[in-house]
Amino acid sequence: MLKEVIESEIIRLYETKKSIADICSLLKVSHGKIYNILNKNNIKKDKRSRKIRNTKISYIEIISLYKSGISVKDISTKYDICENTVYSAIKKIDRSFKLKYSKNEEYFDIVDTEDKAYFLGLLYADGCNNGEGFYITLQERDMDILLKFKDYLEFSGDLRLIRLKNRNYYSLNVSSRKLSNVLTNHGCNINKTINAIFPKISSELMNHFIRGLFDGDGSVSIDRRNQINFSIVGNSDIISEVGNIINRECNINVKIRKPKRYKCDISIYQFGGNKQAKRVEEYLYKNATIFLDRKRLKFIKDGDKTNML
Repeated sequence: MLKEVIESEIIRLYETKKSIADICSLLKVSHGKIYNILNKNNIKKDKRSRKIRNTKISYIEIISLYKSGISVKDISTKYDICENTVYSAIKKIDRSFKLKYSKNEEYFDIVDTEDKAYFLGLLYADGCNNGEGFYITLQERDMDILLKFKDYLEFSGDLRLIRLKNRNYYSLNVSSRKLSNVLTNHGCNINKTINAIFPKISSELMNHFIRGLFDGDGSVSIDRRNQINFSIVGNSDIISEVGNIINRECNINVKIRKPKRYKCDISIYQFGGNKQAKRVEEYLYKNATIFLDRKRLKFIKDGDKTNML
């Protein structure tokens, strides 16, 4: 849903004569992503899109400003260029120069703890591996889980605030080709909606990975029959594996559907029933310490209403 909101906002801004550089700065997305969205929607680009390349400031001046203590964001705003251009300038002029934000680039090398499995699942659901690192954007009410991720990753930067249609979102943006490559090795590929591959994770940690997926792309509710409804939606190959695991671990038999309303290869694992929901809830939250509080509470409150628990 968030990706659709950002895409529609990019199109709206461009059609109101905003430049590519302006949109980069406003939404904190790369110019490459904007080009892809414009191309996908058959929107003709004009000379305004060259503005980012016609900036009067040189790469040498950019790195000089950065070394003098001016932040990437301030350089981007002052000279009307997107932040990715500033990063590229720094890397091109001085490859040994380290950006000010530190992080643990070995964090996902081996997925051997609850937190790594959970956050990998959350990235599969709501993250984006862009080849230069990754970013994940969530609603303001879910900011706490991003702060936890930031702490586990030992990332020294701040979350970015994004305002869209009177709603606030927060984004964790991490630049690291190493982390990008490691995510790709796990199967969280670039354009993961189409290309994702199910990761190899031990059975002891699988429920944490699936809980991360659920927190990103899942939902729980009560239907008119006072029955719990549970669902996870996503890449068909991923959902197929998830469905098989939940069915096996919870001793239930739920079939996976591919609704025609989805344009891409998207499937949904969905069922209604209090006894089944109870088993799935126990599996997902077994030995869990990291999760979205609102979804955990929703499970508990809906379970109380239906006498599930």
